[in-house]
Amino acid sequence: MQLPLPLVSIVVTNHNYGRFLPAAVGSVRAQSYQATECIVVDDASTDDSSAVLAAIQAEWPDLVVIRRDQNGGQGAACRAGFEASRGQYVVFMDADDLLSEDFVATHVYVHLSARSHPGLSSSDIYQVVDGRLVVCTGQALNDHVMRDTAGPAGRYRPVPPAPAGPWTLDRPGPDVLDGLVHVPAGQLGWCWSPGTANMFRRDAVDLFVRSPELAGLTICADTFFCIAIGQRCGGVLIDRPLSVYNLHGENRGTRHAQLANVREMRTGSELSDQIVPSLLEMYTRDAPAMVVRFWSLDTYWTVLEQIDAYLAVGGRRGTLDAAVARNRDALATAVGDAVLSAWMRRRRLQGFKRRWLRRKRR
Repeated sequence: MQLPLPLVSIVVTNHNYGRFLPAAVGSVRAQSYQATECIVVDDASTDDSSAVLAAIQAEWPDLVVIRRDQNGGQGAACRAGFEASRGQYVVFMDADDLLSEDFVATHVYVHLSARSHPGLSSSDIYQVVDGRLVVCTGQALNDHVMRDTAGPAGRYRPVPPAPAGPWTLDRPGPDVLDGLVHVPAGQLGWCWSPGTANMFRRDAVDLFVRSPELAGLTICADTFFCIAIGQRCGGVLIDRPLSVYNLHGENRGTRHAQLANVREMRTGSELSDQIVPSLLEMYTRDAPAMVVRFWSLDTYWTVLEQIDAYLAVGGRRGTLDAAVARNRDALATAVGDAVLSAWMRRRRLQGFKRRWLRRKRR
């Protein structure tokens, strides 16, 4: 059965990286998977990016270029590119990174082979410094891979190849499924690859792309999407490096390639601690729109409580209660005042029981 394969939108965000654009866009054009579109969002660059993009467009007329008059940061650029895209799957690409030729094909193959329906896939990375390969792995993803004991057995079924099925490419083969790690919904700790290593379901991105929390990010939009979508929908890790994380001295988030027990992130660029509590703000402030996108109200309450418990372990108790107090009117509109009051009473009772048990154990 020859069903058309999904369209994949690759959104390249650029600010003053004109010298990297030909290679980055060239790696998109070189994909073995043909059902792609490429959108470059130039975030008010002041270098030669405009001329470089004009030259690329002259050679590749299908390239879509969005030129922003004012610099709004990476979050706003990602939204602009997403709104102009059409793909069922979306990749957000940094303008200084590169894709291997089978990046898109491998990610799509994994999604179509998954028995569950993950919100994202994340592959390993090559870390390149000043044009030379330094390491072939990313630490967080590989830490998670090494802890996995269940393996992929039963979670993936190879998408049927043509002519009986829709997969018309000769690669990747089913062996890629042997190196997958399932990440269930609820994941909040960072286990993903940074930068241009992730493919998202469009429907998952659509849940969060219009939030002011994303719009306020000047860097690390990938961190926001991975945490928000991974927590809500779960994902899958691909134990295969499929993109180049390019380090060249001007990266705003990273100083050098990863090295065991050495901090490589620049001060102020690790935004996970900000993004996780912002999920509670989004889910409560935007409750009328959010609640209806859950299977049930119980699932919604469970997600709020999971995030709050994760933050409490890290010493930030009371984050959910504060968000509920700020956004009570929105919550009451979404679920009804009586239901909200009953849930809050239950939470207070559970909190009393936990405190009583802690005192009893002393």
